[in-house]
Amino acid sequence: MLPFGHLAAGYLLSEGFLAAVKPAVSARGVAWLAAIGTFSSFAPDLDMFYVFAKEGGLHHTGADGNHRTLLTHAPLAWLALGALIALGGLAGQSAFWMCAGALVALGSWSHFLLDSTDVGVRWLYPFSSRCYALKNAGAPEVNPVKGFFPHWLNMLKIYARRVPFTMALEALIVAAALIKFIFFGL
Repeated sequence: MLPFGHLAAGYLLSEGFLAAVKPAVSARGVAWLAAIGTFSSFAPDLDMFYVFAKEGGLHHTGADGNHRTLLTHAPLAWLALGALIALGGLAGQSAFWMCAGALVALGSWSHFLLDSTDVGVRWLYPFSSRCYALKNAGAPEVNPVKGFFPHWLNMLKIYARRVPFTMALEALIVAAALIKFIFFGL
């Protein structure tokens, strides 16, 4: 999935979580929590900057393998991070940090669920390196086109051809997030 889809899914999930939990924090604290959940839904893909550095540009040809094999794409690591933050909040009796930990775990796992539609995620890493996906498990996205705009335009073409259902789902999630944000705000 592309960054906009991950961010939109994290935003919707964070807003739903905060509406359900109604944490005892200020309005500013709620806005920060929504930002934490939204960012956490994209954060596993920060490993792309490592890939960009290795390839010498803002593109990922797939020549160096699948960025989803890096530790930043390990769901159990994100679950542990979220649990540590939440437990710290529990120990300090902080509703903010308890919710922040939950949102780190939920946001990152929304990322992994969406990535599991194509190519997949190593859900059981470090216990197993097996990649789980609905389609194309473990197969890296190969896009030999270099240069920022040509690369990402070609990536959209590959994405639309390879997994049209996922692309349609992503468009729906982005549209729902935009509608929620425009008409109902944060």
